[in-house]
Amino acid sequence: MRDVHVNREREGHSAQRETRPLGELFSQLATDTTLLMRQEVALAKKELQRSLAQAAGGAVWLAVGAILATVGLIAVLTSVILALALVMPHWAAALLVGVIFLILGAVFAWSGVKRFSQLQLIPERTAQTLRDDAEMIREKAR
Repeated sequence: MRDVHVNREREGHSAQRETRPLGELFSQLATDTTLLMRQEVALAKKELQRSLAQAAGGAVWLAVGAILATVGLIAVLTSVILALALVMPHWAAALLVGVIFLILGAVFAWSGVKRFSQLQLIPERTAQTLRDDAEMIREKAR
């Protein structure tokens, strides 16, 4: 007996959905579209925040590489100055330190550039869901 009552409610409910006025359907479509757009904007915002965090990490590595390379250049230049001015063996130590800093700087700079190349500033998932949503809206509007 209960199953018959539930089935009648379902039939009545589906019949009610089919007979909803066109204005009500468009109103519901507008409400759903607004909600969908809000959710898409929130998703895009999260994706952009993640991309910007990655960019900040790459910038730090690049800055560290630049600083180390600058220190290395100063050490190399100091070794040249010491070698020319004093013609003493201390220049060899300064040259070695300078080369080591240049190598470290190059490694850090390369790492920073690699991080930048992996960035995706276009929110791909959001773009795809927007295309899917537009297609769904077109389908429902037909």
